[in-house]
Amino acid sequence: GPQAQQMRAEGLYVARSYTRDALSYAKSQGLIAVTPQELEAQLFDFRPYLDRLRRRFEESPLARHYVAQRVLLESEPELKDGVDLIEHAQAWANGAGRRLWLVLGDYGTGKSSFFKRFAYELATRAIQEPDAPVPLAIDLKDYPNAISLEALLQEHLRKELNWHGNPEILLYLLAAGRVTLLLDAFDEMGTAALARSVEDQFRQLVRPTAQAGEGARCNRVLITCRTHFFRDQQQIKDVAGGHADDLVSSDSALGQLARQLHD
Repeated sequence: GPQAQQMRAEGLYVARSYTRDALSYAKSQGLIAVTPQELEAQLFDFRPYLDRLRRRFEESPLARHYVAQRVLLESEPELKDGVDLIEHAQAWANGAGRRLWLVLGDYGTGKSSFFKRFAYELATRAIQEPDAPVPLAIDLKDYPNAISLEALLQEHLRKELNWHGNPEILLYLLAAGRVTLLLDAFDEMGTAALARSVEDQFRQLVRPTAQAGEGARCNRVLITCRTHFFRDQQQIKDVAGGHADDLVSSDSALGQLARQLHD
């Protein structure tokens, strides 16, 4: 109307999709027609972050010497030779399996190498495909004093991009399936200095996996950890290479918590 025109206001429509005629009409009337996906893309520009992930891996010695890894799955014990770890990880990021994925292994078994390669693969795909999940890849030993998941996200992006925004944006994108959270070296994250138990710290990091969300890709969190956090289960020692998918102790307090959040 005249008052809106005088204020130079613009109308905004949000819908999942539009016909060609609808877009043509909106343009002729000076209206903005967007989809929820387009609005989500404007919440956070991941391109600089993805470029850094790709460049960091490509310039590392690991990119030249990475050896394909295989993993044994607790959920599929009949696969005696395991499965290709990267292929399995990509399927998981696309919605296969449970939201929380624990990769366990002893020192030197390649957990961090996998973490970096997987983050690189997801970053490369996210640059090429707008609808692909974006990795947020965080080495937990670099943030020993993060007291909450929100603080961890904020500290990480402040370090990487000098970003000082609201971490709730990232949690929303995680719940919407636009972001996949990758956390390396849980066992090296400081807890004693914060007077927090291991269970409390674990619960804080995996909190989104216990929350509802739309779509199979929502609230997906991967954590790598050394097996000594779950040492009370003999089964872990029987897994070749120390790697396991969805494998934690059913006896330890941390194992019970993890299985509860898996479900």
